[in-house]
Amino acid sequence: MTVLPSDFAAEMERLWTLKLGNVSGPAFRELWTRMGETFHLAIQQNMKASALSIAPAWQVLAPEMGVGKTQGALLYLAMMAKASRKLSPPLQIGGLFVARTIQQCEDAARTINELAGFEAAITRHSSNAVTLQECRHFPVVVITHAAVTQSWAQSYSGIVDAYGSWEGGRRCLVIIDEALGQCS
Repeated sequence: MTVLPSDFAAEMERLWTLKLGNVSGPAFRELWTRMGETFHLAIQQNMKASALSIAPAWQVLAPEMGVGKTQGALLYLAMMAKASRKLSPPLQIGGLFVARTIQQCEDAARTINELAGFEAAITRHSSNAVTLQECRHFPVVVITHAAVTQSWAQSYSGIVDAYGSWEGGRRCLVIIDEALGQCS
């Protein structure tokens, strides 16, 4: 396991209160622990599905607005990238974060990099001419909803084919921020 749910919840509470200036409590800690468990389960299911060459099951987080879902997702990806670097040999698990707009992609990558303490994330979208080969050097890639829908229009596995691997490992955590149906 790269990130323990309890470690994620503790780090999320620090981010939520100290950096973002919000108030925490037992309900938030419980929610953030469940988020960490959900992310871990998604990674495990994706790894198993990949080994069996089947599509993984989707996990959905649907807590109310304003509880830190996006910030938590970015923090988890940063913690995962940071933890992967500390292992010898490095654990080759990466992530894909999908945001609605180009600006949200840029903001997400910047946040992940700040939280990780190194350049862990890169964006790829119509205003950024990064190649798929360049993306393979980063544990986290941030793309737009439009990129996902275009990849899936070509084939169901299009997104996995395009973004599923990096430096010999797999991007085993795919987080879609906001429902794809909310694209405009």
